Amino acid sequence: VDTLRRVFPGVHGRLVDLCTPSHRRYDTAMAAVIGRLSDAVVVETQRVAVEALRFLREERLPVLTLLPLDALLVPPAARLDALRQRLASPGSPSARLAVDVCRPRDAAVARAVAFACGTAVVGESTDGARQLVYEAAVGTRVVALDGTIVHHNGNLTGGAFAASDRRHWEEREVRELRAE
Repeated sequence: VDTLRRVFPGVHGRLVDLCTPSHRRYDTAMAAVIGRLSDAVVVETQRVAVEALRFLREERLPVLTLLPLDALLVPPAARLDALRQRLASPGSPSARLAVDVCRPRDAAVARAVAFACGTAVVGESTDGARQLVYEAAVGTRVVALDGTIVHHNGNLTGGAFAASDRRHWEEREVRELRAE
């Protein structure tokens, strides 16, 4: 990623480095929400992405997922507002949209964070997540604070896969404090 940053203007970095959960309790849930896109590299345009892919092939560097900001499809604001209203309704378990819980480090990459989060919802517990999916029928995946994902079709995903990204945010904070 550092090589790409030096060679091509418009390379921002890995998604996991460009965003931070708003509170430590959301670390595991946000690592599960971002999932496989955590190592994706955010770039300005599709043209930069194509040139970077060509460079990776020529230099025989590892495969990377690139997220060109000008081509990402993010959920419409109306859909997100409707979800916020459903989550705020009385009787529904405490939950927030993932995009509201994840803070981009720079306004330029907010679109990539919105793309990675999509319409995912972060709930307090696994039972609350199930209630949101099955009873409230929010129509999107809900992630509990422990990293368990309840998909809108009923599938459950979970495990310790998100621990590495959670540690990454903690290690980054330590590196920043040492640099200061």
